[in-house]
Amino acid sequence: MKRRICKIGTGEVISVGIIILLVFRFVSVYLNQEEKLHSELFMLFTEVVQEEKEQQIGKQKRHYDPQNSPNDIPGEEKHTWCVQDYLTKYDSSRYLLDSLFRDILQKEHIEVETAIRCIRNGKVINSSTDSLFYKKASSLKPIVYRIDENKERNITLQAYVDVPVQTVLGQIGWFWVLSYSFFIILICYCGFYFENIKKKIEKIIRLLRTSRQTSYELIEQQKIKLTELQTQKQKTELISKQQAELIEQKQAELAELQVKIKNTEFVNKQQAESIEQKQAELFALQNEIIPLKPEQKKVWIALPYGFFFAEKEGILRNDKGVDICLKNNPLRLFLAFVNAEDYKLSYEDICVNVLARPIKNGADQSDRENVSTAIYRLKKCLKPFPCIQIKVLRDFGYQIVFSNYQNDTTQPGKSD
Repeated sequence: MKRRICKIGTGEVISVGIIILLVFRFVSVYLNQEEKLHSELFMLFTEVVQEEKEQQIGKQKRHYDPQNSPNDIPGEEKHTWCVQDYLTKYDSSRYLLDSLFRDILQKEHIEVETAIRCIRNGKVINSSTDSLFYKKASSLKPIVYRIDENKERNITLQAYVDVPVQTVLGQIGWFWVLSYSFFIILICYCGFYFENIKKKIEKIIRLLRTSRQTSYELIEQQKIKLTELQTQKQKTELISKQQAELIEQKQAELAELQVKIKNTEFVNKQQAESIEQKQAELFALQNEIIPLKPEQKKVWIALPYGFFFAEKEGILRNDKGVDICLKNNPLRLFLAFVNAEDYKLSYEDICVNVLARPIKNGADQSDRENVSTAIYRLKKCLKPFPCIQIKVLRDFGYQIVFSNYQNDTTQPGKSD
């Protein structure tokens, strides 16, 4: 490296240093001029938007009272939103706006390629069908119109421009002329450095453009993520609140169920004592029964609260000697209840053992309707004995309950 510097000489080193400083100065002026040109293009774009509005709609007189507005958005902005909504509806690709923008650039002698992007109701509309253009072009500041606080209803207009290098250089003026002259003088002496310097300048410009575009995209992505996180937080808080309410409800139901269990245990204890007493009374009563003649003898089954049932004859008798005669399905159904544990029968038991209906995979709706009809007929036969009731057991079947409606006592398998 030292030998190369010695061969080049002090003058060449100074020349290279001057070129490097000039390049950095040129890049700074270039970028400033490009940013200034973008600002001018944005101002022209806003003028074009106003010109399109005047051409398509014209000037209108309107009266707006901000006191009647549900939000703080100015009336002028709301009116402009309505105008842009109308223009986008009848010119969905915004070709007219793009055409007017190009016309005014030609009048100003600014040679750039342009395209328009319109975002309305969350839908992106491009005036150019070349998707690669939007990637290589630079975007100007967006113009956003609001009608309410809902951001999805905003209408956004944004111009994209591809500014050639020569256009920016033409805007620089005298500085470009002097710099170009200086490059002509130095290129004769340092020509072998020119290509490398040119490539580095273009690389620096591309990097600066990419960095600026990337920063803008990152900011937008962070905004979207922040909105999603806020929405997720609200959903989590709502779910936590609902779960807390559900826990409180289940705790209350558990406490109520515990109270019912205690009451049931107490009732079962009373019923057990009553059963023992009734069994003693039944034993004494059976000893007093006068046997009938052999040809008239009936086999009586003792039931709770002084009821007796002759299975063969289908006769049900109470302690006062009142009889009813059961036949056919009511007889078979009542006999099935008497022989069942705790006088309970499921839907399946009634279908198979009483109605002789074969079932598969449990009783369906038709089977339950037939069971309900049989229960209704048995209730009709037992109507003379109001102290015998048939209760529905949810999701199971039915239970016969014998009660003493005079003294209101209960025993297992019985009810008051």
